[in-house]
Amino acid sequence: MKKNITGRKNLKMDAHVFTLRRKVIALIYEANKLVSGLPRVEVRIVEDEKNTLGVASMVAKHISIMSNTFSDNDDILRHVVFHELVHTLFGVGHDESCILMSAKVGIPCTKQECHAIFKKYAKQKTMEVAV
Repeated sequence: MKKNITGRKNLKMDAHVFTLRRKVIALIYEANKLVSGLPRVEVRIVEDEKNTLGVASMVAKHISIMSNTFSDNDDILRHVVFHELVHTLFGVGHDESCILMSAKVGIPCTKQECHAIFKKYAKQKTMEVAV
């Protein structure tokens, strides 16, 4: 298996992995509807890791989502994908006072919470660039 930029082993592309990847990409499109002009983000589905659901490169626009992240609960996947997008797009580290950017997922954000927090970080980044 080939390792990606985050040092994780990519799962071999097959019909199942393709379906998982499309779910992540659909959530990236959802983020693009909230904040226009976001850069392209590379997505990889990778081998499971203990206590890890996703990883982002804060240098390259790249996220890796562990295959064990996918479940029947869409809020968990949305939470993890939006969390990793905030890392890779806005360069934000973990923030234990923020439900979305905490290092551990307790109760996942609702769709509305994910959207509101994502837009907040996008606005902060826009304001930093403008200064």
